[in-house]
Amino acid sequence: LTLGTLGVALGLFVMPVLPWLTDGEGTLGPLLEAARGAGCREARWNVLFLRPGTRELFFGWLRAEFPWLQERYRRLYARSAYVPRDYRDEVEQRISAHARALGLPLCAREGSAAPAEDRAAAPPRQLALVW
Repeated sequence: LTLGTLGVALGLFVMPVLPWLTDGEGTLGPLLEAARGAGCREARWNVLFLRPGTRELFFGWLRAEFPWLQERYRRLYARSAYVPRDYRDEVEQRISAHARALGLPLCAREGSAAPAEDRAAAPPRQLALVW
């Protein structure tokens, strides 16, 4: 019994995808399969972005846990808080291939619109906080 079998609309947020840590076939495929098996109706994803403040914290963690990746990350994020388009496109191809094979709708990266059936539904009624 899962929430999905009880009619709860489930979705998976694959965020953040960490370059060279969680972006591989051996990670993304099983994750999407497990989500589909649990009743997920859609998946959304985005690659790690490193804004000031977060960047320093993340690089400290990376230095402690995966020091051999520091230079690769510095090069990848040298110009921006976001990864270059070619890397993002590679990840998108990987995730899309798995999602298609599973029949799992894949929404655009973070900030995308909800699936059409969710947008068409009436908005939930706000309960009053009066007693």
